[in-house]
Amino acid sequence: MKPAAELIGKSDFARLRGVSPAAVSKAISSGRIAAAVVTRGGRELLDLAMATDLWQRNTLAQEVSAVDPPGDDVADLNTSRRRLLHHRATLAELEALQRRGELVPVSEVRAEAFTLARAVRDALLSLPDRVAPLLAATADPRQCHQLLTAEITVALRSLAEG
Repeated sequence: MKPAAELIGKSDFARLRGVSPAAVSKAISSGRIAAAVVTRGGRELLDLAMATDLWQRNTLAQEVSAVDPPGDDVADLNTSRRRLLHHRATLAELEALQRRGELVPVSEVRAEAFTLARAVRDALLSLPDRVAPLLAATADPRQCHQLLTAEITVALRSLAEG
């Protein structure tokens, strides 16, 4: 004689599996564990052994985990969907930032930084050629300071204006 099946409610099965009762209801309605449903007294119960077996065979992952699996393990369906939705949202946000001009490729930033650094270098290296004759003709240290400050200010303004 076959032993009587252990029947449990959907909420109890959800607690055992570590999932929400809604996930169990969805598994029943999608047919993944529908064969384990037994109706007693107008109430739907689950044959624990059969539901557990069907859950393991028909669900991508055996336990819901929010942590990335190590090695070659495959993530469960819910985790994979969460990751996919997260990455899609991130990509959409990055595309919106790029369209608004708030996000630019790193290659453009590097090229612009190089161009700016070269312009600063050239402006600073040209100072002695322009200022040396003026400084040589001036014996007053205060006037030398004013000349240097004025030339540096001119060079920096031209850099700032592009």
